[in-house]
Amino acid sequence: MLALSVMGTLGSLVSPPRDPTTGDHTSAGILTTTLSNFTISPTKAYVGQETHFFANASSDVSSELTFVIYFDSRLADSSNNTASPYAVNETGNPGTIHVTHVYDDYGNFSDSVSSYLYVTLYVGDGTHTYKTQKILRIIENTAPTFVMAPGASISDAVRDEPYDLFVELTDPDDDELNVTWDFGDGTPVVTNETGPAKLGVFANQTHAWSFDMDPGVGEVTVYFTLNITADDGQGHQTTRFSTITFYVPYNFYPENITIRASRVVAAPEEVVSFSASATDLEGDALTWTYVFNDTVSNYHSEIIQTERSERNAVVWANTTHVFGSEGTYYVTVYVVDAIDPELVLTRNQSTGLTMTIAENSVPYVSKNITLVSPTGDIILRTGEDSVEVCFSIIAVDTDCDILTVVWDFGDGSEVETNHSEGGLDNVRFYAFHDYNISGIFNVTAEVTDGRSPQEIVRYKLVTVRSENLQPTFKSLILNMSQGTYAEPNTEVSFTIILNDPEFDPLTVSWDFGDNTSLLVVTTSDFDSSGNLTITVHHTYNATGEYTILIRYSDNVVGMGTHNKTYEAFVRVRPELIQEVRIWNWWDFTSLAMVLGAIGVIAAWTVLVGRYRKTLDLHGMTLDEFRIRRKEMRESYKNRMTGASKSERSRLAGEMREKTSELNRMLWHAPEISDGEFVVRDDAEVN
Repeated sequence: MLALSVMGTLGSLVSPPRDPTTGDHTSAGILTTTLSNFTISPTKAYVGQETHFFANASSDVSSELTFVIYFDSRLADSSNNTASPYAVNETGNPGTIHVTHVYDDYGNFSDSVSSYLYVTLYVGDGTHTYKTQKILRIIENTAPTFVMAPGASISDAVRDEPYDLFVELTDPDDDELNVTWDFGDGTPVVTNETGPAKLGVFANQTHAWSFDMDPGVGEVTVYFTLNITADDGQGHQTTRFSTITFYVPYNFYPENITIRASRVVAAPEEVVSFSASATDLEGDALTWTYVFNDTVSNYHSEIIQTERSERNAVVWANTTHVFGSEGTYYVTVYVVDAIDPELVLTRNQSTGLTMTIAENSVPYVSKNITLVSPTGDIILRTGEDSVEVCFSIIAVDTDCDILTVVWDFGDGSEVETNHSEGGLDNVRFYAFHDYNISGIFNVTAEVTDGRSPQEIVRYKLVTVRSENLQPTFKSLILNMSQGTYAEPNTEVSFTIILNDPEFDPLTVSWDFGDNTSLLVVTTSDFDSSGNLTITVHHTYNATGEYTILIRYSDNVVGMGTHNKTYEAFVRVRPELIQEVRIWNWWDFTSLAMVLGAIGVIAAWTVLVGRYRKTLDLHGMTLDEFRIRRKEMRESYKNRMTGASKSERSRLAGEMREKTSELNRMLWHAPEISDGEFVVRDDAEVN
């Protein structure tokens, strides 16, 4: 009845419309595409197991949503379960819910697989309701079973050595299992996660049991208990125990003790390095004690402790010391596999060496390394495997110490060493080396008398050239979205064609000018003519003018410049939008008027030009012509003032005749005879 009350409340809130054929609520106002993730986890639940329900929805008419979930909405006869447990959640829009529920029975329906029940979800927005249903299976769960596991007793494991362990398990409910391993020696437990275990699953681990024993303790047995637990996540666990047994023999003394110094003759202020080594059959942790004796007393000691190691492995303990004054010193190192405070036991093993401490002068070394041969350029000839180069340096030691020169030729080859015989004479040291590649190499000569820190280092840069020819640029083709420019966020392709006569692999780097990372390409995909074509693509996100730097090299030191740069430019701007306008009658009329006006102006200009040219042949300017015509007309008008009607008629006709005669000057040029102008009488011509 409580469930019916909630349904009534929901119905009054949302007034859900119903399908006229089925009577079910519809989803008129709910955006159903966002409700597709109504999920139940797990899809098979066990009695007493917490089950999770997830859903989200949105509405196009409301700012609030109401979610109602009925966890067991139907009875065995498929009628509504009015006593179904339920959950109500109100959210904003869109809304998301996560609800949990624990079932205490196996469901209202059953089949050959399991029992099941119906879960119904309603989502309302105050105007409409969305309804959906899902089936949830309820099954009974049993504990997993070990099919194969380690025995109750393991006696073949070896101390500190890895031991392989594995188990096989099954679970009738096809649960995924967690297999936990507790090795019983205080190390952290570890877990294997398996897949569904109905058909059987395997889990394995490798472990080494390590434990410390006091020196001299032996002939004892050490036990550990291995605990393997399989958990199906449903509250069921199965456990197997194994006893790991170790027999511990007698613990032996450290052996093979050595000590060495970076030099046995040193200056008082010199830092001397000491290195001691030893082995221990059991790989115990070791304690090392360095004692420095000045032949009178043990004036200094230092203690070092090292961790456990592999059995019988060589272990090192290093230190440094400054003696401070001249004299003869004895250095002893004691090694023991006991821990404090047992360092004085008879298990201490020792060895030592004698040190001579005296002031020392620095060797004299010439300022520069000398290139003895070849005397000119170093050329690696085509067809030859290498070129031999000879270097030299001069050194002397006023203490008559034996000098050592270590040569590093800068090409990755092994160093070479020269030694002198001692004495006060200058010694010239020679070094010969074959260079089989071209390049610029930093040659180093380190001269020492064996008494650090008095090493003297000299350097010399040498260039080994080859007869290899430089790569050349052929062309660069840019393909942009608008031909001469690119639009933002469109791809620009760059196709460069290079040539290398020797078909050397070329390295090409592209700096696109927009602060993006360099693009570096190395390839040797040449055609038969030695041409190499590389196409790369780049997208510019912003408008602007970009400078592209293309660097290419065959990585060879040879003839000419082998590291080159080519520069290109790319313009990025938005596409120009051109408006297409359809002309109307007024546009055509306006155009005709403009063209007509231009025609009239042009005709008038031609006509005036002709007037001026014709009048010029008559010896008169256009302005003079106009003044003369005006004066003539004004003269006749004055004469007609006060005259009789017949006289005015005669004067008007005479004025018209004179005006016509004057106007004919604008159209007729005079005849030319012997360089003079002759006024032609049209009446005579006619």
